[in-house]
This record gives sequence, C-alpha cells and structure tokens, in this order.
Amino acid sequence: MKKITIILLSFMVFSICPAQKKIIYQSGTGVAENLRAVVKKAPYSSGFLEFDNRYEGVKGTARLFDTLFNSSLLLKGQTGYIRIDSDIDIVNNSLVIKESGAKELKEIPSGAVTELLVHKKDTTLIFRPVRELSFEDKVPFDRFCLVLKESPNGFIRVPEKIFIKADYTSPYNTDRRYDELELINKYYIEDSANIYRRVQMNEKSLIKLYPGKKELIKNIFADHPDADVEEKIIFVLNKF
Repeated sequence: MKKITIILLSFMVFSICPAQKKIIYQSGTGVAENLRAVVKKAPYSSGFLEFDNRYEGVKGTARLFDTLFNSSLLLKGQTGYIRIDSDIDIVNNSLVIKESGAKELKEIPSGAVTELLVHKKDTTLIFRPVRELSFEDKVPFDRFCLVLKESPNGFIRVPEKIFIKADYTSPYNTDRRYDELELINKYYIEDSANIYRRVQMNEKSLIKLYPGKKELIKNIFADHPDADVEEKIIFVLNKF
C-alpha cells in the first residue's frame, strides 16, 4: 500500500509542477527597437468577417485563447526575452500582441519567433514554431506547437482551427447559418530517429508506437484512470 501511495504521489507532483525555466529579459531602448523590426505595420486583423448580411456571422475566432496573456517572447536571433501581452493566431500562424500603452493589436509572424512562454495562473506554457522539427507527415513549418515534454521522446500538441462553411442554401442543407472556426489538436511524439510521429490520445496508439513498452503503458493507464491523458503519456515517456 505504501509503494502504491508513493507512485501515485509522484505522478501527481510531476503532473502539477512544470519544469522551471530561467528567463533573462531584455532591457533598455533595444526592446522597442527589436519589436519594431518584426511587428507588421498594419493593425492586426484575422481576415475573417465577424458578421455580414448573408448569414449570422462567424462562430469562433482565429485565435487560440481569445484573450491576451502575460507572456515572455524570445525573438529569432535574440538571447533575452521581451515581456509582452500576447495571443496566438493559429490560422495565420502569427503572434497577436499589444504593446504597452498601445490601443491597437499588432501581429508578429511566426518566422520571427523562437519561443513564447505564456504565463497562465500557476503554470507556464511553452510554444515554439515547428520549423526546426522533422515530422512523419506534412506539418506547415510556420505553425506553432505547445511543448508538453522536451526531447528526447519529445511530446507536442499542434493546435489548428478548421473552417466549417455555413450551409443553408443547398437542397439538403443543415440550416447552419454561420461559418465556424473549430479548434482541433494534433499530437506528435518524437521517435529514436528524432522524427515526430502523430499519435491518437489513447493507450492503443501509444502501444503501437512503442510495442516493447506495452506492459508499462498498460499498467500506467490502468493505475491512473482519472488522470488527464496528456499527463499519462508524459509520465510514460519519462519512464523510458
């Protein structure tokens, strides 16, 4: 009983406490200059109409959070982070930011970004463009991923929004009078050759990727039935 308690406790601590990351911030006039060099001049626009006379508008937005979070931004070629309020446009693959004292939102293309740390409540989410990673299938190089576990055996979530067109004029229409941007998440795990392979969020998919670890995977999933699937997979990967 004591052994089981220790295992469960270690799982909970691991799941709740993200790895601490030391953040060194830029300071002085160089901060504004570095931002000015990468920010698009025009105010941010997702490119989607919120409403027009044909239908009831667009349900959902191109943005991941639909709000701005306190963040730490590391630009490509820089060594220090910049404090910024940001969101991620996962349709246009860019950062949406608001500079201090500014009224308008601005946009930074993902090609100018090395890393974004999003500070949410008691956790920090690590986002990076996928351009430095190798994939089994085609993933647009400018897309952002959420790093769930660092390499080796890296584990990432790639959020996307798919466009579902309104359907109310065809003979067999569904009377859906709005376009919709629907969030979907795709998950990838890094194999021994540093190739990221897509996985489904279940025990069977993980065993298919790691047949030699079948018993370990089955035991962890069985021992933690109420835990989040992401947490269970991270726990499995840390046992390798």
